[in-house]
Amino acid sequence: MLGAPLDELMAAVATTSALGGQPFFFLLDEYENLSPGQQRVCNTLIKHAGELYAFKVGVKELGLRSRLTLNDHEQLQAPADYAQIDITERLRRPGVFREFARRISNDRLASITAELDVAPVALEDLLPGLTEDAEADLLGVAEATAVVRAELAEALDRESLAAFDALPPLFQYMFGFWARGRASTVVEHVREFERDRDTWTTRYGNYKHALLYTLRAGRRGVRKYYTGFETFSELAGTNLRFFLQLVEEALRVHLGEAGSDAWLTAPIAPQLQTDAATTVGQRNLVELEGLSLIGPRLTRLSVGLGRVFQVMAWRPEGHAPEVTQFRVSDLPEGLLGEEQDLPDPRELSLDARDDGRGLLAEAITHLALIRFPGTKLSGSYTREDDYMLHPIFAPVFSYSHRRKRKMTLSAEQLVGLVTSPSASVASILHQSGRIAHDDDLDLADQLNLFDRYLRIID
Repeated sequence: MLGAPLDELMAAVATTSALGGQPFFFLLDEYENLSPGQQRVCNTLIKHAGELYAFKVGVKELGLRSRLTLNDHEQLQAPADYAQIDITERLRRPGVFREFARRISNDRLASITAELDVAPVALEDLLPGLTEDAEADLLGVAEATAVVRAELAEALDRESLAAFDALPPLFQYMFGFWARGRASTVVEHVREFERDRDTWTTRYGNYKHALLYTLRAGRRGVRKYYTGFETFSELAGTNLRFFLQLVEEALRVHLGEAGSDAWLTAPIAPQLQTDAATTVGQRNLVELEGLSLIGPRLTRLSVGLGRVFQVMAWRPEGHAPEVTQFRVSDLPEGLLGEEQDLPDPRELSLDARDDGRGLLAEAITHLALIRFPGTKLSGSYTREDDYMLHPIFAPVFSYSHRRKRKMTLSAEQLVGLVTSPSASVASILHQSGRIAHDDDLDLADQLNLFDRYLRIID
């Protein structure tokens, strides 16, 4: 009976000469904004759709909170009732999103240059990247290596000191970094390097990027540069809206700095690219809070995780570099949201009994988190998912945007980042073998807005 009016309407339309024989679709976008009850109504229409029309539904990941129809014993099943097209999965294939974003942005740039009657320009030329060594120079690695060399000058002979001086400055800095993490001396490790260059060269490759986050940790100003077309595409995380926001903001600040004559010819400076990435990340963090039902919780979760990854990036001595992902050790069995209906966010409780599923699902749906199929089997032979704070937020907290190593959290710790964030952040850092010093935890200027989320009374 629910679909009878649609059947009557489509039957009448099909008899007209102009529209007869044409396919008809009802397009339902932002399906995740419907309550589970509203989704059940639409599911019923989809399940029993007539032959003259079909439905196309746009929904974010885990936004399909119910597959049930109005009949409690009936639900949508693939492939009998629908075919799922996972756009995100397709865009995650190597190089696919980057090429897609490049084509879209360059097409738009071509329209702008044609309208302004200037020479065409490629986005890759406007957004040059930095090598780790070049970035280290900008971050002041020379100051840090001077301290290391002063210690070596008293212990090494001229030949050994010359071999040390021939190394890249960031490589030189690594000896001091390695000594700090192991309560040893720089001289010991330089001697090890002389005996086994291959091991240290491999180590440098593993730690090269992570070292950048330690050069200006806890200081004001730029702590890490986020530059280059490839970096922007990685920060976007297969989300074209985020990518275009990054490009637009970078061009906007570049126009203000370079002026109208040079803004489409001169490359955008690393500082301006980084400022743009930080602004876009902060803006999207603020927008999370505006989600009426779950927003403040998602903001607390994001700020809590961002603080954890920030401290891990700033103090990696003695630990694995670039911890940017996590898994939840005690979620109920089965892939999140694929075996059971997810709760209505209006009914989401975060008391001690909450298992974290609802919070994770909402965070993924609203792009606070992204998830990846895990590589580790659980005891029931199902794969556990890995999770990552959306990389668009990485510049706000100054940690790595790359998908690298992961840590393990419990569901209680995850929920605790919302209910008691300051205590939970300290607990997670302690678990990882890090001590959060007061100087390390001073919020950067751009994070003062979110300070209250970590300083609420537990």
